[in-house]
Amino acid sequence: MKTKWGIAKQNKDGHYMIYSKNKYFGKLLHRLIFEEFYQIKLSHDIVIHHNDGDKTNNEIWNLIPMTKGEHTRYHNQFLTHNDETKEKIGKSGSIAKTTTGYFRVFKHPDKGYKQGYCWRYQYPIDGKQKAISSKTLSKLKEKVLSKGLEWLVIDEDKARECGLV
Repeated sequence: MKTKWGIAKQNKDGHYMIYSKNKYFGKLLHRLIFEEFYQIKLSHDIVIHHNDGDKTNNEIWNLIPMTKGEHTRYHNQFLTHNDETKEKIGKSGSIAKTTTGYFRVFKHPDKGYKQGYCWRYQYPIDGKQKAISSKTLSKLKEKVLSKGLEWLVIDEDKARECGLV
């Protein structure tokens, strides 16, 4: 994608990053957009959270600055699922607006797979992001459940479109 800062491509995490050989090389597009809009320079301990959970949606209303600790705590609050937490998940902006209908599951661009993408389940452990990937949703579900992690449908219509419900 062509931007005013250079060519942006999705990195391995799904964020757009500048790949043109210029002073913006390696910069995350959503940070550049946020900094330009608010005419500020973010410190390195600030991350920009995508409120709707879509790492490619860099609309200014969707970008929220947080400290790294706040961001980790925000995502970690969904690790344990009791009835109260499941209710929060359904109401949460970034979790409820999933593109797949499954909690923590997204389509990840990956040229290593014949179809050009894989299905990825991303989850935090000890403040670090871990991921499980698979060619199909059914295999991903098996892998996730075999690790004792929760497989949760949070939008049945979207999940049905992806083909597993």
